[in-house]
Amino acid sequence: MFLGLAWLTTSAQTYFYRCDSYVDQNGVMKKGNKSIICITFVNDKSVCYKSDRDGNLSDSDQFRFRQTTKNGVHIYTSIIKERVENRQRNQNQIGMFGYIDPNAIQNGYEQGFYTGYTLVGFPNYKFSNDFSKLNIMYTQGKQQKPTEVYVRVSEPTEQIDDSMY
Repeated sequence: MFLGLAWLTTSAQTYFYRCDSYVDQNGVMKKGNKSIICITFVNDKSVCYKSDRDGNLSDSDQFRFRQTTKNGVHIYTSIIKERVENRQRNQNQIGMFGYIDPNAIQNGYEQGFYTGYTLVGFPNYKFSNDFSKLNIMYTQGKQQKPTEVYVRVSEPTEQIDDSMY
C-alpha cells in the first residue's frame, strides 16, 4: 500500500500559471489580473486539475487529456461533464423497481457543477506543446465567458489566488 502512495506522489507534477490576459468572443484582448493558479498533472499527464502548491485538489473538476492537435496543442476536457452526460444517457436503464444509488450524493454534487457550467460554459484546458501556456476556454454556455490566458511561471511571485467571493 505504501508503495502505491509513493508512486502517486512521484507521478504528480504541479505547474504555476499567471493570468496574463482575457480574450472575449470578438477576439478583443484585455489585461489579466495576474493571479496565480496551480495545475497538477497525474498519470503521465493523462489528467490535470486545479490544485494548491502541494498538488492537493482545490477545485471540484478534473480534466482528462483528449488529444494533441497537429499544431501541438494539448486539449483536456471536463470529467464532470463527461460523467453527468453518461449518466443522462444511461438513466433509462434503471430496473422496474428502481434502486438507491450509493453514489447519489456525488452524482448530485456533480450535477450541480454541470448545471452551473450550462450557464457559464464548460471549461476546456488547452496547453501549448511545452505546457508553457494555458488557455481556459468556455464552450456551450448561455453567457459567454472570455478565454483566460495563462503563462507558466517558475514560482509564484504573488499570492496564489485563493480569494473567496
